[in-house]
Amino acid sequence: MVAIVAGQDTGLFHGSLAPRWGAGQSAKTVGQAGEGVFVNVAHGNLVLQRRDELLIGRGVDADVLRTYNSQAKLTDDNGDAWWLGGYRLLRNLTGTVNTAGSTIEHVSADGSVQTFAYANGRYTSTQGDGAHDSLSWDGSAWTWTDGNSRMQERYAADGAVYRLNQVKDPAGNAIAYTFSNGLLTSATLANGDKVDYVYAGRNLSQEKITRADGTALGRTHYQYDSANRLSEVRIDLSPDDNSIADGKVYTVNYTYDGASQRLAGLTQTDGSTLSFTYQEVSAGDFRIASVTDGLGQVTRFAYDTAQRITTVTDPLGYATRYTCDTQGRFTQIDGPQVDGRSQSLRYAYDADGNLRQTTDALGNSVTYTYDANGNQLSQQDSAGVRIDRRYNAQNQLIAETTYRQVDPDGAGAAQASGAQTTRYVYDDKQNLRFVLSPTGRVTEYRYDGFGQRSSQLAYSQAVYDISALGIDATPTLAQLSTWATAQTNNQVSREDYAYDGRGGLQTTTRFGSVNAQGVGIATDATITRHTYDLSGRVLTQLDVATGRQQTHGYDGLGRLLSTLDSATPATTVTRQYDDAGKRLTLTQVNGRIDTQSYDSAGQLIGVIQAGLAPISYRYDANGNKIAEVDGDGKVTRKVYDGNGRLRYTVSPLGVVTEQRYDALGRVSQTVVYASPINMADTASLLGPLTPTTFATRLTTSADDRSSWQFHDQAGRLAKKVDAEGYVTSLNYDGAGRLLSETHHATPTATALQATLTAESVIVVADTAKDRTTRYFYDADGKQTGVVDAAGFLTVHDYDGAGRLVHTVRHANATPANLRQTGELAALTPAAHAQDQHSWFVYDSQDRLVGSIDPEGYLTEVRYDAAGRKVSETRYANLAQPAPAVGGIRPTLAALRPAAHAEDRSTLYSYTARGEIDTETAADGTLTRYTYNAAGQLLRKTTAANDAAQQRSLLTDYDNLGRVTRELSAQGVLLTEQDNAEAQAERQRLGYPTALASLSPAQKTALQAAHATTYAYDTAGRRINSTDARGNTTRHYYDAAGQLRYTVNALGEVRQLDYTAFGEVCRTTV
Repeated sequence: MVAIVAGQDTGLFHGSLAPRWGAGQSAKTVGQAGEGVFVNVAHGNLVLQRRDELLIGRGVDADVLRTYNSQAKLTDDNGDAWWLGGYRLLRNLTGTVNTAGSTIEHVSADGSVQTFAYANGRYTSTQGDGAHDSLSWDGSAWTWTDGNSRMQERYAADGAVYRLNQVKDPAGNAIAYTFSNGLLTSATLANGDKVDYVYAGRNLSQEKITRADGTALGRTHYQYDSANRLSEVRIDLSPDDNSIADGKVYTVNYTYDGASQRLAGLTQTDGSTLSFTYQEVSAGDFRIASVTDGLGQVTRFAYDTAQRITTVTDPLGYATRYTCDTQGRFTQIDGPQVDGRSQSLRYAYDADGNLRQTTDALGNSVTYTYDANGNQLSQQDSAGVRIDRRYNAQNQLIAETTYRQVDPDGAGAAQASGAQTTRYVYDDKQNLRFVLSPTGRVTEYRYDGFGQRSSQLAYSQAVYDISALGIDATPTLAQLSTWATAQTNNQVSREDYAYDGRGGLQTTTRFGSVNAQGVGIATDATITRHTYDLSGRVLTQLDVATGRQQTHGYDGLGRLLSTLDSATPATTVTRQYDDAGKRLTLTQVNGRIDTQSYDSAGQLIGVIQAGLAPISYRYDANGNKIAEVDGDGKVTRKVYDGNGRLRYTVSPLGVVTEQRYDALGRVSQTVVYASPINMADTASLLGPLTPTTFATRLTTSADDRSSWQFHDQAGRLAKKVDAEGYVTSLNYDGAGRLLSETHHATPTATALQATLTAESVIVVADTAKDRTTRYFYDADGKQTGVVDAAGFLTVHDYDGAGRLVHTVRHANATPANLRQTGELAALTPAAHAQDQHSWFVYDSQDRLVGSIDPEGYLTEVRYDAAGRKVSETRYANLAQPAPAVGGIRPTLAALRPAAHAEDRSTLYSYTARGEIDTETAADGTLTRYTYNAAGQLLRKTTAANDAAQQRSLLTDYDNLGRVTRELSAQGVLLTEQDNAEAQAERQRLGYPTALASLSPAQKTALQAAHATTYAYDTAGRRINSTDARGNTTRHYYDAAGQLRYTVNALGEVRQLDYTAFGEVCRTTV
């Protein structure tokens, strides 16, 4: 219903989003307009937020962010508590500019206020996450700089405040803002596109997007009540006509609490509503007291101002307590009491307001450290898993280090070891130029003059030598550029990108090969082009090689209306929105119409597909989907606990599966009950049920099946116990990678319960019978080896681009005394003639173009310009020369053997939609495929070298995509072909010899005599099939929808019996 946040100020900039425990408290938008609703539990402020317009620009976008704060203290354009993002400003300068002790406030796009203080030569603020933002004064204007993105905003004096006049990214792309008499009048992009603000007095009445060519469209219109408060927002659903006279609008209406500016409710065209009440906790301090949705479900807020605790009670009565400090930050969150315990989290902060530590209900903590600029330097959990980070002077991440071995003693002298560092290198324009992996693999990025990424290259034949690099060292841009220049450039993977004037990615080119200078070869490239609307939505997507284009249409809310596929025959999928009727109608390419119905909370409550019985859905007061009722009335029921977690699932058979949770909300036990519950009382089953009331319906027995999961301190799954008590143990390294998995042969004797830890589950080791698989990795996390349970080793080798190029499965087993603890090098046995080697070769698009099997034979794959496989050849001669492992790897051309008469090639061609059109086998046999508009196979025709000898199979479908008829090859021969064989067969059957002489009735009779037909019930299940001889096989289902009987044409019955768990236990014929 609403999202819960905390923070000292209004707006959301400084806020922290609470974890989702109680249902009805998750981040959610309301209605088709997508209005975000938030409650700040630190002081009871209600926040509504919507982006009314978005104009995409190169580097910087112009958006119209509209935010409401019930406790607004700002003077906006008309003083109605609604704040537009373009009105952000600087105010309340104290002291002398650029002098210690001077402060100034920055009002953000959502009305949040950020205070900057001058010290050490600049104004900085520690508010907000990440690197600290800064302000500078150049004598005529202020420049605000985001500490993370380095985005800048420039402010100029306008009376007592400083108003926004420019937003600029690090590449220099900018938006210019203009004001007149304190009112924002326009935001203009570099290409001339702009957003114009139109006023009636001081009330904003409309925003218009004006293109560089002067054409305009208007989408959002505003109305106000007699007290000058925003009362209505109209969104033009057909904005291209620049008029709402046609009535095609979507409306959001607002009401207020008496004469105040406190929002009392909102109502949208689709029937979604929210209403709000307030509590005056002290003079003039009005806090949100309740939120009620369109279904009457109420979320309530209660405030203990002395203890700074806010209790939020969801519509089902479950309460979550939020404790905040004097800065409005979460210090503790306690979820609803479930099974006698509550999920909880505690938070601690450093002097700059950075999150220093989180502690969960089990006492496990994660500790963070920061530098003076607010960059997070390290994080370490209670298990000793550690990550370290370094930054440059621009607060950009330049290195991140994980460790194979955890820190064994926390704050003690011992340290995590086995460092694995990823390094990042930037140019002087702050563009990321190189990423250097822990093993030295290099990815390069290049940019155009606007700071847009123009190329991405991965070097496959070499890695950068990091052996001499200390953990705190990062190569310079010059060093990596020199290294890249020295590489064999025709062995790189490369993609190029081009952009339109608004910065939209217009062309993506993936090269299959590059020349010696690393430049992509255009004749071996796959090219995709896109166009966009002013808001950045994809209008067209074109595959250049095939000419196939998809065109999309949208309404004024940005909802998809249609998709047109240009491939012959052209097809269209449409979506029609009936907002007032709360319905969405989808028309598929085959004409099938599906209708979806929604309730006033925007929840899907029904689906109707033509030819099928309707399906309905039900929800509890917290919005959890609790039931699905199919067309036959069969019910699938779910029950949730107070934390919104799925507790029970009931199948249509009445089989109940229960999930139980540990103190951190992780599934710790799954129980499948052997005794089904009574499903006859549907009304009771669909009524309100809590885990406690539902549990009274259960009957326990010795046949119930329980399985368990236990986690380590780092939250990783450490032990699994199945229903028979057999344990699987899992072990990880400090980077979270699975090192070993052991299936124990002896069941555990531990009395299992949810409160146990992984360490307390006792396993009985049996080295002779336990089955252990071990995994090995390089520093990049690539799996380099696997020792299976039998002790045999498989080793993987990768190239500089991280692609698998060689696999060897060793014929000799690993040394038995090293299998449990030995490193990969020690476990690798001596080479043996029976070792099985496989090699893989790729092109510059990372497509597999060649593979050599363990026998030494090469299979080559070729692709067309659209990236589709057009041929696959297995060579009869051995690959030449044999590839070496490591070092410079041979190209496909070097591996390709001399041609041989026994080379076997399969060729493929494609339809305009990318479906396989023809497949030509090595012996010349041609198979042709035909499809319907939905892409389903209609006809498969196979012809030998003699084209006259061909056979076809036909399949018919209904509009739900189900097979309704299969016509045999003989039936196609008789009704479609006129060769000698067809004529002779028709004559033999007593039909006219010539195909043209067949009447429609005769064709129908011949088809019926050679076809199998199928029929279905309203639930979509196949109920009978009739073959060409008229023999009918019927299928019968039980009340739970399970197949029970199959009766063939002779009356012979095949019966299926099921266990209480829904598993087939007996087949009787």
